Amino acid sequence: MNTGRSSARAALHLVGAALVSFWLFAGARPLDAWTWIGMLAVFSWLASALLRRPHRVSAVLAAVALVAASVAVIPTTGITFTPVVVALLLLWADDLLPAWAAITGSVAAPALMAVGAIGRDPGVPTLLAFGGGIIIASLAGASRRQTRRLLRQETALRRQQQEAAEQAARAALARDLHDVLAHTLGGLVLQLDATEALIERGDTEAALSRSRSARRLAGEGLDEARRAVAALRGPLGRGEQAEPDDVVDAVEELLRAHRSLGGSATFETDGTPWETSGAQAAAVIRAAQEALSNARRHAPGRPVDVSIRWSADRVLLTVTNDVIEPGGTSSRGFGLRGMRERVAALPRGGRVDIDEEGSRFQVRMEVRR
Repeated sequence: MNTGRSSARAALHLVGAALVSFWLFAGARPLDAWTWIGMLAVFSWLASALLRRPHRVSAVLAAVALVAASVAVIPTTGITFTPVVVALLLLWADDLLPAWAAITGSVAAPALMAVGAIGRDPGVPTLLAFGGGIIIASLAGASRRQTRRLLRQETALRRQQQEAAEQAARAALARDLHDVLAHTLGGLVLQLDATEALIERGDTEAALSRSRSARRLAGEGLDEARRAVAALRGPLGRGEQAEPDDVVDAVEELLRAHRSLGGSATFETDGTPWETSGAQAAAVIRAAQEALSNARRHAPGRPVDVSIRWSADRVLLTVTNDVIEPGGTSSRGFGLRGMRERVAALPRGGRVDIDEEGSRFQVRMEVRR
């Protein structure tokens, strides 16, 4: 479509230039220097209109056309006024050109016409008509300049929005992969450590059982990673809805995996679960997953207390555990920051609080309905 408009525009310029050239040579007036000055204006007009890039060269050619055509307007009995109007439109419409350059052209055109009128008496009505034409051409060019500037700004805004969406997609993928890897690889380390200890003790049956658990955990982690990537291929924000029991079921599955890795955990629920969006469900589930992974890393074997409380307008996840090294949990890794990013991205928001008092570490995530 843009190619078609460009071709039509070029054809219009060619037809206009051909008509002006015909009038210059076929008119009743004699062929003199003003004719060739008019032809210079025509050729400069065509070169400026057809050679759009680089825009500085195009602007210089339009300025040459304006000067030549303006000086020759009166001597050619108004034939070169068309190139004056076109040159003004080209200067004003070029939004990459400083506005003062276009304004200078609008002011210079009547002054140059006055120079060309020296020794001639075109009459006041003729001068007023040409002056009015210059004003109209300048206003039309200014309007076109503003339109192009707005379109350029709109294009830049769309590009920024696209970049922001891509950045959000990358951040979402990074959060999901971090949570999956922290959960899976952390569990694998524990399983492999236990397997090694069992082999050293000669308990091959128990070691084999641990090895199978490690393989199963690795397979689950790979599936989760694939789901995380696949989710980003669809519309951002995970607009699909989660069933009321999906969150509780997913957290219970995480707790079963935690216990299979040698951890100890309690789980309480309160209130009536309600239907959440996919993004809300993912925020709560990933927060529970990250909190359990942190507990295994920083307090292996210590009990973890998990609770989910549903109210009419929010759901609250609380995960509390002991820490072996007080003060070291809240500053490590990207998981806790990822929790806050997930909640911040939700349409209705929420909050994440991290508390550490003595040897107790607590993560509280609130998601608003």
